[in-house]
Amino acid sequence: MFAMAQNEWTSGYKPKIMDGVPEYSMLPDFRGKRRGALVVIGYGVHRNRWVVQCDCGLYAYRSTRSLRRQNMDDYCGECASEASEFKKEFFQKHGRYPEYFELPA
Repeated sequence: MFAMAQNEWTSGYKPKIMDGVPEYSMLPDFRGKRRGALVVIGYGVHRNRWVVQCDCGLYAYRSTRSLRRQNMDDYCGECASEASEFKKEFFQKHGRYPEYFELPA
């Protein structure tokens, strides 16, 4: 149910989330922001990281630093392996890597 090494869960589990960002911190509020296939749900209670949900339904943790980067190619572990396989097949077929808009939804 909880994969500690990958920081991801099955879709049946939802992590505990704070109502906002901690008052003592100077963290920006990323709630509702999208990074690739991930949407920031809230700030996690236990891990001091943001909880994100992938389009496939899985939850994962991301640090503030990783959310500040403008990474449009961010997925959960499950979707990242599928995207990697797609990119490899696309390169073998077309001789180039796909643009962001050519990636599967």
